[in-house]
Amino acid sequence: MAIQVAEAVLAGINGGIDGIGYWTFSDFPDNVEKEYTNKWGAMRWSDDDHSARDLYYGVALLTRNLRGPSAVLKSTGSDGLLRITSVRQQDGALSIAVLNRRAKAVPVRIGLGTAVERPFRRFHFDPAHPPRHPFADLPPADGLKPCPAEGFTDEIPGMSLAVYTTDYEDMAPSTPAGVTVAQRDGHRVASWQAVPDKDLCYYRVFCGDRQVGSTIATELVLPADANGPTTVRAVDDSGNVSP
Repeated sequence: MAIQVAEAVLAGINGGIDGIGYWTFSDFPDNVEKEYTNKWGAMRWSDDDHSARDLYYGVALLTRNLRGPSAVLKSTGSDGLLRITSVRQQDGALSIAVLNRRAKAVPVRIGLGTAVERPFRRFHFDPAHPPRHPFADLPPADGLKPCPAEGFTDEIPGMSLAVYTTDYEDMAPSTPAGVTVAQRDGHRVASWQAVPDKDLCYYRVFCGDRQVGSTIATELVLPADANGPTTVRAVDDSGNVSP
């Protein structure tokens, strides 16, 4: 289903629509109906499970990298089963999405007719191996693709989505300061000072090596079984993580 939704998004962008909406939650809690109904939301709705469904990771990849306001560029290809969308942001950043509808991997050459100074960050979504995360964090880029005048090459696995973007910053965000843990209403609560970075997206909270949460707030109730020193890392809009 993730590939179907991604394909619809790319078609909508190429068609010139102003926006696309997708339900975040399903109609009813999952535990009301375990079969086909209620499986279309991006997030589960259950008494003890609000995790992201697999399709979320594909939709979120497009949402982050094909954002507006932007200009849709004309995209052409020699294979009708490769769905292609490209956009240019107001600051000149470029994003290209290629969805392979074939069952097998397809080698591609992507050219823009001119060299691009900044390398493309490459992201890949394979619905057969979704990058599941307990707090729905998106994975980092899996590589860089320099783009000389003749373009660059890649291979896109069957029934999967590749996204390339120059819409990113290289600098990591500031490290959150003032991390403290205090008792409140019978719970341990971690708190910290907000970082000043304008492109801050959210915070990741760790107890020892274990990530115990992701939040846009500046405090988090820690799980009762969390052990080890508490640390907080900031994540910016580019996916960069503070030290």
